[in-house]
Amino acid sequence: MESNEALNSAQSEAETTSIAEESEQEHDHSHELPDPAMLFSYVAMQMDTPALIMALSAVFDGHAWRSLGLIADPRTGTTQKDLPNAQLAIDAVQFCLSKVEANLSETERRDANRRLNDLRMNYLAKLRE
Repeated sequence: MESNEALNSAQSEAETTSIAEESEQEHDHSHELPDPAMLFSYVAMQMDTPALIMALSAVFDGHAWRSLGLIADPRTGTTQKDLPNAQLAIDAVQFCLSKVEANLSETERRDANRRLNDLRMNYLAKLRE
């Protein structure tokens, strides 16, 4: 009978330890940031298409500036020039704007084209460096 009690006690202790370890592992994961792609996908499903295209344009705009080495990468805090990726991001901004330009007000259209031209001019300047 004592051996059964000892066995039950050992099993109970092992289960408690296992539960505590699982809780620690779950707790450790609670400090991780959510997956940005998953968050963006969830938000994108809530938007109408023109608004999503404008949001994507802003995302590509930011990527272009970062790839030009003009703003720091938020993950590392460093700047790094990557002109092929900058060109791809600038092309994506241009494509997005071409799809919604007709729906923009004159002020919005002018601002969007100014931002695109700023990116292009900075790209050309970085090519010459």
